[in-house]
Amino acid sequence: MSEQPPRQVEAVDSEAVPNAAGDGPTRASQLSSVRPAAGRGLKWSLIGNIVTKLGSFIIALVLARLLSPADFGTYAIALSAMYFLMHIKDVALGDDDWVEPHCLCAASVGGRRQA
Repeated sequence: MSEQPPRQVEAVDSEAVPNAAGDGPTRASQLSSVRPAAGRGLKWSLIGNIVTKLGSFIIALVLARLLSPADFGTYAIALSAMYFLMHIKDVALGDDDWVEPHCLCAASVGGRRQA
């Protein structure tokens, strides 16, 4: 077998290339119309994440003030377990059917007080 030299690829102006049908908007014009929408979506997603994190932090501060140290420790452990299960669910290491029953079980066991 003889080795072939690598092929040279010429640069192509993306604005000059029409879509597959040969008519309609070019790829560059499609991208230019998507970019503002993607930017707005990113902005709202970022704002939503910041508000969610800030709200969780404020709730934790209030609960730390209202609960006893033992109760707040139970809350913190339950919250950590919930975040761990949510992470596994988001990573999609399995189907979602097993996560919800385990979260409900963890919530019900964590809510019981021991005498």
